[in-house]
Amino acid sequence: MLDLFEDMERLKLRFISAFEELARRGVISEDDLAEIIDLVDRLDELTEEQIKERLGRFIPGDQDVRLA
Repeated sequence: MLDLFEDMERLKLRFISAFEELARRGVISEDDLAEIIDLVDRLDELTEEQIKERLGRFIPGDQDVRLA
């Protein structure tokens, strides 16, 4: 179980790092980055629909976001 937790934490850090790079390049704003960090920090508290809604605005086009 500890390995799963550690893997999830590493994944969160990589996810945040990717969005930090987007903010550094000016692709997203610092406010957008703060929202992403908040989302990652609160993943356990949010429903799948809330996560899709918040992430959806960062995904171009009319793509279906799948979390499974």
